Amino acid sequence: MGCNGFNHPKNCKCNFRGGHPRARPPTWNGWKRKTAGRYVSKPYATCPVCHADVYYVRGKHGGGAYFDLFGPPWPKHACTDKSRHYSPYGRSGKPKLRNVRSEFERDGWLPFFIRNIELLAMGTIIHGVAIDNPTVMHFGTNELHLSIDTELPIYFRPSKEEADIIELNFFPSDAEKPVTHRLFNDCFNEVELALR
Repeated sequence: MGCNGFNHPKNCKCNFRGGHPRARPPTWNGWKRKTAGRYVSKPYATCPVCHADVYYVRGKHGGGAYFDLFGPPWPKHACTDKSRHYSPYGRSGKPKLRNVRSEFERDGWLPFFIRNIELLAMGTIIHGVAIDNPTVMHFGTNELHLSIDTELPIYFRPSKEEADIIELNFFPSDAEKPVTHRLFNDCFNEVELALR
């Protein structure tokens, strides 16, 4: 009997018999406030190697990546990360070590949803909300062209060194890896941006 695995070649003989409801890759509906709780709360994909519960983020040009945590610093799942050979998961999919609070939760990162990116003559102001807070926040930067892919996850946290600075972690539109930028907090217009 031939293989019927999703995306397998016609002559594949991997002995996959199908029928598992999680056999297909998960769909990514974009980074929206309504659906973010589902992505952040628990793993929604299965590792194709060890069958552990993981997070999956689809790439813009096909493919994607499996992550152990859904947020900064975005640790790739060991089984699918070609740079590593050790997996923290056993053959049954259970972790070899006890699960602890995620690194990005300990560091204060929160999901952020951009409502508007305002381009100014001397910089950019980003308006958005956090996952559980409807109050709009305004972050400013002197960078003129801050390319943020708003369809992929975005996180923010207050800076540990300076009170009026926040750190914004996002995937740039022209790159595959997430970056972190420092922005001014409570920056409503161009005058306040100039005063900073």
